[in-house]
Parts: sequence; structure tokens; C-alpha cells
Amino acid sequence: MDLPVSLPKSFDVLKNLNEKEVEERLSKDAISLTLFFEAEASDPIWRKMHESFFNNLNQKITDLYLEGLLSIELGERIRAKVYELHLENPISFPKDLKLVLEGESYEVNSLLFSLSSPYFNSLMTAQGIDAEKKELRLYGINPEFLKMVLEYVETGRLQELWKWDKEPILALLKEASEWEVEGMIHLTSENYVRYLNRVNIIDVLLLSIESRWSVLYEMGLQTLNTFDTGIHFKNEGFERLSLEFIDFREQALDIFYRLKDFVTDLSFHGDLSLDPRFSDILVASKKLIGLDLSGTKDYSPRIIDVPKTIEALNLSMCAWLNKENFVSIAKEFPHLKNINLSSNRQLDFQTLGQIRIFQNLEGLNLARCHQLSDDDLKVVIQATPNLIELNLEDSSKLTDHTFILIGKLLTRLVRLNLSKTTLTDIALIELLSKLTQLKELYIRRVPSLSDNGVLDALKRAPNLKVIDLSNSPISEGALEKMKTLRPFLKIIKGMA
Repeated sequence: MDLPVSLPKSFDVLKNLNEKEVEERLSKDAISLTLFFEAEASDPIWRKMHESFFNNLNQKITDLYLEGLLSIELGERIRAKVYELHLENPISFPKDLKLVLEGESYEVNSLLFSLSSPYFNSLMTAQGIDAEKKELRLYGINPEFLKMVLEYVETGRLQELWKWDKEPILALLKEASEWEVEGMIHLTSENYVRYLNRVNIIDVLLLSIESRWSVLYEMGLQTLNTFDTGIHFKNEGFERLSLEFIDFREQALDIFYRLKDFVTDLSFHGDLSLDPRFSDILVASKKLIGLDLSGTKDYSPRIIDVPKTIEALNLSMCAWLNKENFVSIAKEFPHLKNINLSSNRQLDFQTLGQIRIFQNLEGLNLARCHQLSDDDLKVVIQATPNLIELNLEDSSKLTDHTFILIGKLLTRLVRLNLSKTTLTDIALIELLSKLTQLKELYIRRVPSLSDNGVLDALKRAPNLKVIDLSNSPISEGALEKMKTLRPFLKIIKGMA
């Protein structure tokens, strides 16, 4: 059987089988089945030549999902491919599930319907929907809304939504949120954004927070950043509201005081931390978690007004940060969980030794601290055994001695950045053998690594989800082997 052109070479063994044998082989391996579907779906000429096989495989995918033999993660990949290709090369999945609402019946694909909403998925489970029972009864849902749901489930789109006025869109957003149809929440939020302006945007943000409309909230922040207000909003997710003050103009302060009850992160640069209004803002921020003072010109005695409960502090590029000031800050905020000290070339081992005061430290950023040696880092590593995140990017003086010590002592690490360092194959293999909880590894521009070294290291890191090899000497052939070895590992490879 000829195969889709974009399949990895590991599938070449299927060339000697007929269509029925290929289908049987794929049915026994959900990961291979998903990869095969993604390749065939993207090849319209191949699909046309093997139309019957393609339709049979779509039925098999649907059946396996209902039987619990295809994971939600793999199902989501299949659904994403269906929606990606809908306009140019639509894919037809079997409508195997019957929905019954107020005496009317509707047909839909069970996989696509289930994955469209956590609520619908739970409802299918509660009513015992499986390969034998394929009739789902719905209650309390607006029939017109259900028709829109079915359009979205099949196509990933709502074709006429762009014509709607803001009030009907808002009503649809409320219904989509009630029934947890996440894709429709995104589409309605995206269409509502065009009605935002300087007059209503803060009201919409407050409504989004109150209603927990995370998508509209994030899009609203992006829109607000297009206005010149004296404040810049950082998108750090729905649970965080992060504001960066550009200046203390009246409009900036008005916006802050309207949102103050939800503010979790604040940023001040230049000489703003010396202004009395800095203290006023801090006192008003009852939910403050993170404070960014990066690039500030001088140590501010007003730092005593910062809530003692903050968890994250950014002191990068602070030329005023010496041992005396660092000790003062450490004593003010001993419960910090995350501290950013990047681009502070004046820090020495005596100053860094004070890190031991932070007993709960989980995240540490020392990127671009070119002065740091192995002895300096030994002091830091021994003082921070509970680190989950560590960034040592562009630390050119560090050697394998430090990297191997990291593997021995910082075994809780989940995220590690060793880009632009002298890391070698030996140290990388040793690291990944010891850091069993590591999920993200960033090793951009590390010229001392080789194909075999990275491949060997990956075999020892079963929990790794992301690896960044941008500007590395790793060959295309090695990248193909990595994709075969770890098909769901996110490999970042390019210019950075």
C-alpha cells in the first residue's frame, strides 16, 4: 500500500501490507493511528485515491474513542486537524450519535461532540454512551443554540457570527459559557472585541472577570494595550492581572483604581518607585503576588510598603543591587517563591549567599550574569534545594561541574534553561538521568552538543515535554530520529 508522503520513515513497514492489514495494525496503536490520520488528512490527493480506506479509518477512530481506547489528548489532535482543513479540504466523520431534545433528534459525530465541551463529555458518561448505546438526551438547552453548537462541532466555525450585533454576541457568549463549549466561547469573544472602545473597555474587563470569561478578558487586555493610557497590561493568564506603569498620569491611576481589587502583579521602572504614588498603589493592591522593579535607577526606601505576602520579585538589571540592599530585601520578604536577578553583573558569591534566607524559593533566574563561576553557583545550588525553575542562560564561565551538580542536588527541577552555555553531551546525559521530573529544557545555542549526545539524553527523560534546540548543531537527521523516538515531544528548532 502506498502511504501519505509526510509520514515518518518509521511507518515504511506498512508499505508491504494491504489496506485491511494497515487498518488492523493502526487500530492496535492509538499513537500511530493519530499520526497516520494527521498525515493522510493533509494529503488531499492521497485521500481521494484511498477514499474508502480514509472513511473506514475515521469510523475506527470514532469507535476507539467511544470505547476509551483513544485518549482525549489524541482526540484533540484529530479534532484540531479536522478544523484546520475544513475550508480547503473538509473531512467527513460519521454521525454516529443521536441527540434528542424536546422530541426533535439531531445527528452528530460522538468524538467531535464530546470534545467540544467538558459538560457534554460528562453528560455522555453519565448516560452511559458507548459503542452500543448511541442516543443522548438533552434537557434545558435552547434548540437554536444547539443548532449553532452542531455547526461549530462539525466545522469549528460559526459562519454568520460576524454579522451579529454586540448584544446577541454577548448573549451567545453567556450560553456557550454555561454549556462549556470552549471553541464557541473563543469565537464569540473574538467577534465581540470589535465593539470595544476607550469608553466601555474597563466595564467589559470587569464583566469578564465577574463572569470568568477568560478569552474575552485576555482579548480585552490586548485591545486596551493599543490605547495610550500610561499603563501596559501583561497577559499572564486569567488568574493574574498584571499592570506595568509607564507613568503616573491621571488616566493610568483611574484605570488602576477601578481594577485594584483584582490586580495581582505590578511593574515599575526608572524612578517611579521613588514617587509617593508608588506607595499609595502598593497599599491599595490587596491581592498583590508579584512585583517587577527591573531597571529601576535607585534603591527605594518605599519598598517597605510592599505587602510582605508577595511571592515573586523581579530585580533584573538593577545596578543598585549590592549585598546591603539584597540583605535588606531578603529580610523584608523571606517567603518569596520566585526571584529574578538576571543581568546583574555586580553580584558576587557573598551577595548570592544571602539567597539562603529565602527558604521557600522555587524559581531563580540568573541569566546573563556572566561573572558567575562554578564556585559561585555551588553556593547558590546548595542554598536552594527546592528549586522547580532555574535559568542560567548565557552563563559562559560555568562548566560541566556545575551542570552535573544541578542534577545531583536540584532533583525537583521542572524547567531548566542552559542556553548559551558550555554544556557538553556528558553533562546533558547525566542531567537528564537525574532530573526525572524535568518537563521543559532550553538549550539554545549550545555548540558543544552532538546528535548522539542529545538522542542518548532524550532516552533518559521520559517526562520531558519541551526541548528547545534553536541555533544548535543538531542535524535534520537527528531531529527525525527524535520525532520517531518521542512523537509528542515539542521540539523547537530554528533561529532564536
